Amino acid sequence: MVMRNYRHNTIIYLKCLSDEDCWCIFQRHVNEFSNVSEMRDDIVHKCKGLPLAAKTLGGLLRKAIDKSHRQRILDSNIWSEESSVLPVLRLSYHHLPSHLKHLFAYCFMLPRDYHFQEMEIIKLWMAQGFLPENKNERIEYVGHNCFLDLVSRSLIEEYTPDVEEFIFEEGPRMFTMHDLIHDLAKWAAGDLRYVTDTVNLHNVLKRTRHMYMYVTDTGVNEVVENQLFASHLRTFLYSSSNDLNIEMLNYIQHFRYLRSLCLSSMKIKELPDCIGDLKHLKLLVVLLKQIKVLPKSISKLRNLQTLELSRCSYLQEIQSVGFLVKLRHLSVDYTRLKEMPLGIEKLKILQSLDKFVLAPKEVEDAVEARLHDKDSVDRLHLKWERCWYEVDDNTKRDVLEKLRPHTSIKECKLDGYRGSTLPSWLGDPSFINMVHIRLEECEKCEFLPPLGQLSSLKSLLVKDMNGITEKWVHSPVDNIGGAFPLLEMLSIKYCLSLQGNLLPHLPSLRTLEIKECKNLSVSLPSLHLLEVLNVDGCKILSTTADVIFCSKRMILCNILEIISLNWSFPYLHEEISIVNCLSVPITIDQISMMLRRLKICNCRELQFLELKNLSSSTSRLEELSVDECEFIVSISHIPLTLQSLEIDDCEKLRYEEFNELHFSLESDNDLKTEESIGVSPKDILELILLTKLIIQRFPSLISLQKGLLFPALQTLDLWDCENMEILPGQFLNKVEEYLRILHFPKGSLHLLRNLSLQNVGCCADLVECLPCLDFPLPSSLSQLNIKSFRYLKTIANGNTLPNLTDLHVSDCPKLVSLVSDFTSLTELSLESCPKFCNFIAGLSNVRQLSISGTNIEKPIQEWGLHLLTSLQILKLKNIGSSIECISGLELPSSLYKLHIAGLPNLTTLCCSTLPNLTNIDIYSCPKLESFGDNGLPPRNDHVFISNCHMIEQHLRYDPNGLILTLCGRCSLPLS
Repeated sequence: MVMRNYRHNTIIYLKCLSDEDCWCIFQRHVNEFSNVSEMRDDIVHKCKGLPLAAKTLGGLLRKAIDKSHRQRILDSNIWSEESSVLPVLRLSYHHLPSHLKHLFAYCFMLPRDYHFQEMEIIKLWMAQGFLPENKNERIEYVGHNCFLDLVSRSLIEEYTPDVEEFIFEEGPRMFTMHDLIHDLAKWAAGDLRYVTDTVNLHNVLKRTRHMYMYVTDTGVNEVVENQLFASHLRTFLYSSSNDLNIEMLNYIQHFRYLRSLCLSSMKIKELPDCIGDLKHLKLLVVLLKQIKVLPKSISKLRNLQTLELSRCSYLQEIQSVGFLVKLRHLSVDYTRLKEMPLGIEKLKILQSLDKFVLAPKEVEDAVEARLHDKDSVDRLHLKWERCWYEVDDNTKRDVLEKLRPHTSIKECKLDGYRGSTLPSWLGDPSFINMVHIRLEECEKCEFLPPLGQLSSLKSLLVKDMNGITEKWVHSPVDNIGGAFPLLEMLSIKYCLSLQGNLLPHLPSLRTLEIKECKNLSVSLPSLHLLEVLNVDGCKILSTTADVIFCSKRMILCNILEIISLNWSFPYLHEEISIVNCLSVPITIDQISMMLRRLKICNCRELQFLELKNLSSSTSRLEELSVDECEFIVSISHIPLTLQSLEIDDCEKLRYEEFNELHFSLESDNDLKTEESIGVSPKDILELILLTKLIIQRFPSLISLQKGLLFPALQTLDLWDCENMEILPGQFLNKVEEYLRILHFPKGSLHLLRNLSLQNVGCCADLVECLPCLDFPLPSSLSQLNIKSFRYLKTIANGNTLPNLTDLHVSDCPKLVSLVSDFTSLTELSLESCPKFCNFIAGLSNVRQLSISGTNIEKPIQEWGLHLLTSLQILKLKNIGSSIECISGLELPSSLYKLHIAGLPNLTTLCCSTLPNLTNIDIYSCPKLESFGDNGLPPRNDHVFISNCHMIEQHLRYDPNGLILTLCGRCSLPLS
């Protein structure tokens, strides 16, 4: 397997998994009660080190009814058949129930790497009639079960974004298909389903029933047009890199058998009336941004089940939906509808409606909606626009009261309501199915309703409700479990006036978030199931419990007073963050040995951080960050399990100690005696897991604890450590009484990728050349950032830094040149190096070059910039007064972005000969008056000019011009 690292233009060859790892993955996906241990060797052999094969085989054997069935799967002839599709994938498809085969094969319609929601694919299945009928269940629920079945078999997998979001802010669950699974679906679909573009369409479409078409800039050619006319498509999903054209819309009337249709365009302003002729259409997705009104013929689509209009951002009117009696899903969110379409009350089987629009003062419309009769609607989202701001309070309240939903509803969201009182039905205990409630930007509401009476409520979000001036009063509840018996997630955010306390009893709570509620006192009861606690910006935090049972993540920020908290969190195993809390004790020494991440920031009272119960043999601590704790003196017993350590702006810190762990070097050639290195081998500590070390604004630091080795370190950042004498990982050799040599022992820092040394004082003061004997650099480096090396004159490479790609140098007053070969370098930045004059030799692969604050006396014609044939981005800023003209002949033809600033005598910029230059930014060049005789480059699409008075006064105003100034768009003067 091969993976490319595009940033560094390298190829990483991935090895197959070990048998043990394959077996672990397989076990995660097979039924825990399945007795397959005796088949282990055969299973591992068939997985061939592929994680997807292990997942899929686990899902397949999980569905096997008994041992003999599992054995038949492993003995199948399919394992020995030759095919472009993995045998385990073909087996998984072969053992699918017949209805699931249709559903899975249809998924080939989705493009590769496409992320989709569950209901998105279920609606497509419904439109084609692929879902088996069940008179006792809604068809959506049947589709849900089928979808989960495919997920359990690893044929569809949940997509997890890289950035973890808080649970209340996350969007709907997204899913995707692995590329090899997509190939399986293609194999299963055969020629009945087709994904293509108009350039590579070779198949004859007579048998094709389902098509996803991606149209390139070339449009639809005549061959494709004729085939579409003759086809019997059931699905047509259309996408374009350019735009949907009118001709494509005219094809629609020929698709007489169509069940599913998706059309996308940024420019088309109307749908043709022929859309109403598609009598069999069940799903219509319209992604036409400019459309304002749907045609009347939409009402002819009597079989339509799903109408998606949510991306028609200019849509103002849907004339009537009363005849769409089979409509189950209507999406009109993010449109500009002024009112709901006529006949909305006739949609008796409507299952989902994401937005309900009411004209101001129209209480009758709310009554006619008859939401209380729609027992199939399980989600209600009501949003008020600005036009409701001037409506009197009684009308607002009456409208909301009349929008009472059926008691079967499960989710309710009120957004932007401007009334002073929330509806009486919101806390009505008859809503026994209500699971989720979100109240957002109801800014004039003066108090919260008695939501604790909702016996099934699991999550509650209250956000941006600044009008609440009364205390949160908890009404008594008659049911046995008390208030909120099943509440698992509670989030209260930006309610600045909310007062009172939390309920004393929340037996099911797992996640609690309080943010920016300045007057709220948070008194934590005993919450035995609590997993996530996030308190940011409240008046008082206290607890009545002896121990806080929070098990995953605890974040305490901006809390004025913390009382009755013993700072003992024995159950936490993921993260503690304590930020800007004034009441933190002087010493913190009770940290769970299971904890993985600890962050402490701006806690002024803290003086001692002791991690003594985190011994290196049992600790799981991976990340430690201590920032802006101005009175902290000591950090002790730091476990050797750390992977990341950050210390920033702790100016009084004097003592930092790692847990002792005696270590014997395999070879003592580098470190022979205590006298020769200044440290005994028995005192050497090896941080075998530490990959990132960041120490910033630490003026008192001379060196870290003696004898530390960093064999796994990849990132090292040292900023503003003016008195540092020895770098982390360096050792001091006493060769003679008067001669001392710094060096890195064998195996130390040999994996270092990123090194940043900025204002590190003594250890850089005598360095004239990098790298050198006194200041060696690891050959593994790919990024190097150095600042304030006062005596540095040259940076040499040769073969010492073969992997260096990024070099940033600043505030080196004596730096003159780069020496030798820098062919690996792709990015170079020089700032405030006034004597620098030689940098072109050996920079043939540099793509980005930035020079600023460097007064280069040599004329720009002699710099040799044109020799940098890979250069794409050039930035020149404050580089002296000698430059009067910059010609395209002096720049490489590969350049596509040019940034110029602070050239006081520049008068002319001639760049019309640069074929790839598309972006130009010019700042503070007061004498610039011309772009030369031929003007701007041929492909230019962006020019920004600021504080260049001479040329700005000659530009002419042009709303479509390519030149952008602070006064608007302009063009060059007409010649």
